[in-house]
Amino acid sequence: MQGRGSRFLWCLPAVFVLGVTALATSWTAFYIYHPSGFVGTLPSISETISTAPGSIVFQFLMCVIAPCIVVTWLLNFTATKSSIEMLAASGRSTTLATALNYASCFVGILAGGFLAGLTAIRLHDGSLAHNWHIWLSEGFYSTQVIAFLIDSWCATARRSAQSSAAQTRALRARWTIGLSAIAMSLVFLRLYISREIVADPWMSQAIYVSCEYLLATLCFAYPMAQYTEVRAYYGGFREEVPA
Repeated sequence: MQGRGSRFLWCLPAVFVLGVTALATSWTAFYIYHPSGFVGTLPSISETISTAPGSIVFQFLMCVIAPCIVVTWLLNFTATKSSIEMLAASGRSTTLATALNYASCFVGILAGGFLAGLTAIRLHDGSLAHNWHIWLSEGFYSTQVIAFLIDSWCATARRSAQSSAAQTRALRARWTIGLSAIAMSLVFLRLYISREIVADPWMSQAIYVSCEYLLATLCFAYPMAQYTEVRAYYGGFREEVPA
């Protein structure tokens, strides 16, 4: 099982690398081919991926990222399950950690499903498509951040005095990205409801778009927080020195 899983370790960094590439490429393409969209404002992510050629590049990369997200959570689930089993063997209660592991995996896979749906529906393909695009966007961001927090809580619940340095680093990275994502989500939600935070409409939009891009980047970055521990479990390197 570990040998087969190691073949898919590339999925974790791929989510981050391809995700950031998709955001940057779609923004650049929109700037080059639709400069009028920048007149007096800054376009949101949904706007930059609504027209070709940016939409084509974005859809292609998301078709790779969405299944990678699913694989990432399955790999993390198996590695975490092994860690929980070791704790159970030592006599510790693992009920909470087990429940959190299943919950984070389920919600994480659900986020991959939302992203897959988001890929197929563009913002300006009619009123129904517009609504579905917004709903799927909200679903993706919400489930991703919730999965991060559950997984971070799970990592804390299964932490022990014998935790390896890889587990300790992964735990710190999980909480750093997870808490940053929830903070950015709250700011983004506030701006989504009302962007009138400053007198200048352009500046309000600039802050809103900046928060959106930062939140999306954090959503794609979380697998890198899991990478150290998951790679250690699947044989990428061996590290048993207590933290």
